[in-house]
Amino acid sequence: MSVSNSSTAVQLAPRSTIVGLDLGTYGSGFSVCTNLSGAGRGNIYSYENWPDQPQPYPKTRSAILYSSTRQAVAFGHTAVKVLSEMTEEDQESHRCGAVQGESERLQSTQGSAA
Repeated sequence: MSVSNSSTAVQLAPRSTIVGLDLGTYGSGFSVCTNLSGAGRGNIYSYENWPDQPQPYPKTRSAILYSSTRQAVAFGHTAVKVLSEMTEEDQESHRCGAVQGESERLQSTQGSAA
């Protein structure tokens, strides 16, 4: 494969692996394609067994659970599960929250939503 413009031509090395990322507002996942032949065909693998996921699916929830020190504690379905199992009191006392897609639910040090 080569890329060229009017003044130069660049030879690209053959690809042996391609990684595809899908970072969505509700779900995120990835796939890997290996053993590419000259025709660009290969074996495609998708990860489908995310922790705490109700059934195999190539995406997990786009959610991250943070602690009061803003350290990531859990992600995906696990983050949603842990946050939903916490009482509001626990969420406020630990100032925990989750970032899920475009909506952010973080508690500030004063206890108001950020």
